[in-house]
Amino acid sequence: YDTNFKFRSMINLKDKMGNTALHLATQSWPESVVKSLLELGANIGIKNKLREVPIERISPETMEDFLNDVCMETQGDPTNEKFKITTKFDFLVPFGTNLNNVTNSNKVNDATSSFNPIQAEIPLPETEALWYMSQSEKNWYLLKHPVIATFLWMKWEKIKSTYYR
Repeated sequence: YDTNFKFRSMINLKDKMGNTALHLATQSWPESVVKSLLELGANIGIKNKLREVPIERISPETMEDFLNDVCMETQGDPTNEKFKITTKFDFLVPFGTNLNNVTNSNKVNDATSSFNPIQAEIPLPETEALWYMSQSEKNWYLLKHPVIATFLWMKWEKIKSTYYR
C-alpha cells in the first residue's frame, strides 16, 4: 500500500473556507512543508472562498527549488547527444484529474475525509495556475523557467493551427 497515493488523493481537498492544505501551509507553515505538499501534488491555483490562490503566497525561491528539484530530471552528460531532460507538470492539475472528460467522477473525492470539506468544484484548466503565477509580480519570472516554458510551448504546439485558422 502506497501512503503517498493516499496523501496525493486527498491533497487538494477543501475545508469549510475552501482552503486546501497548501493554502494553510503558505499562511503559517515553514517553506519545507510547502515544498513537500507541492511534491505530493498540491495544486497552486485552487481558489478558496476569499478567491485567494496558494501561488500568491509561495516564495519564488521555494517554487523555483520545486521546479528544479522535482519537476525537472536530467539523464546523462549534457555534452553527449543522448542527454535527456524529463519534465513533470502534475503540479498544475490535481492528482487523478482527467480533463478530457469533465464529469462528477473528476471531482476530488471527499468521502474519505474526516473533516468534511466542501464538495470540490470541477477541476481547473492546467493553464489557470500559470495565469495566477503571471499575476504575481514576485513569481512572474518563473514563467521563463524551463519546466513552465516547455509546458507552454507544448500547449502552443497543440493549439497553434487553430489559432492561425
